[in-house]
Amino acid sequence: MNYNQRKDHRTDEEFAKHISDSTKKELYLAHRWQLEMQLKGKNCCVTPLGLDVMGEVNTEIQSGIPDFRWTTDNEELMNLEIKNSPVMNKVTFKVHAIKNIIKWNAYTLLFINTGQETKHAIQEMDLTKAFWTLFNHQTMQNILSDYQDKIFKWKPFGNKDCIQIVQKDFGKYFDLEPFRFTL
Repeated sequence: MNYNQRKDHRTDEEFAKHISDSTKKELYLAHRWQLEMQLKGKNCCVTPLGLDVMGEVNTEIQSGIPDFRWTTDNEELMNLEIKNSPVMNKVTFKVHAIKNIIKWNAYTLLFINTGQETKHAIQEMDLTKAFWTLFNHQTMQNILSDYQDKIFKWKPFGNKDCIQIVQKDFGKYFDLEPFRFTL
């Protein structure tokens, strides 16, 4: 997907701010997940990989590679996409993001109920009510297959093709874990 497709209806400044804010939130959530994994007795390392992961917008190169790589307990490096839903009752994925996750055999680290975006989103984030899950690209393939006839364009995601899973269907695809490590 090229820059203009990604930017959709936003101005260059709005898009750059969104990339920066989203990146900060994803990096914060990745750090908190690493602490969570330590509580489980696993050494986990998440490292930046993708174009926008440092919060800078690159208008020349097409997006699509995963934002992160991760490893745990000295296993091989694996591709990782971090996604989050600010609410508990649903999660929405862009179809092109799902296809990229499948293409790159990436894992998805999904956070749910992280709270609505505010000016101070990270400082105000209350993870005591949030959940997380980690799943592989095959789960995304199943979601894409199961929701093929339910794809819709969603204005909050720039009228891009989206798939939305409601809370009652989460268990078909992933199990949620509460945060045990809260600040």
